[in-house]
Amino acid sequence: MASSFKSPILQAIDQNGNPVPGAKLFVYQTGTTTPVAIYSNSGLSVALPNPLIANARGYFANSLGAVANIFWDGQPLRLLLTNADDSTIWQIDNYISGPWASLRGTAAAPAFTFTLDPNTGMFSGGVDQVSLSAGGVEGLRVTSTQVLSAFLGTAAAPSIAFSADSNTGVFSRTANEFNITAGGSEIQRNSSAGVDIRTGDLLRGGTKVVGAQGAAIADATGGTEITTINAILNRLRAHGLIAT
Repeated sequence: MASSFKSPILQAIDQNGNPVPGAKLFVYQTGTTTPVAIYSNSGLSVALPNPLIANARGYFANSLGAVANIFWDGQPLRLLLTNADDSTIWQIDNYISGPWASLRGTAAAPAFTFTLDPNTGMFSGGVDQVSLSAGGVEGLRVTSTQVLSAFLGTAAAPSIAFSADSNTGVFSRTANEFNITAGGSEIQRNSSAGVDIRTGDLLRGGTKVVGAQGAAIADATGGTEITTINAILNRLRAHGLIAT
């Protein structure tokens, strides 16, 4: 049974996304430099040259100048793309028709990576999970039930942050704790013990409703009721719970 590349239009591009005129696509038996016969039709009767040569726009054309659909006998392939001077752009070994398949790889040597950055890319650390690594370090893991950050982070460098504001986001200071930081300072700590406002006040509609705890107010005794009530009112105003 004939197999074909998943995309009907094949284009040679460099790491910057630019077409590579004159690029060569070599199609070999997996793990070798033995050419595999390739064809432009599913009946495997119209042969294509091997390697295929990209036209001025980086597309691979058959003898009639049309963009080539590439068919072969279904065996696993080694694909090698070079420029016109035979310098490697990328290569894939053990390519099979259908869904992309690869070895799992590791954080340091991802299965899917980049020519100029081989320790950055995508790999699988186990069954039913996929991970992203950068600089040889796993940064993100996706399983069938969760999306996991590999870093706990800190208030100054939260594990999930923003590209334009890298010291604002979320992190985990310790086990069973979820923290929020802004400008490099922890502002909220969440755990089974409760929600702890670490910096600043709790606002509602921009108005403070809870601030830092004040000193104790003594119980009223004979003749001190007015003083005690005023102290309570002042404390409530200080917390923003009643207007001044």
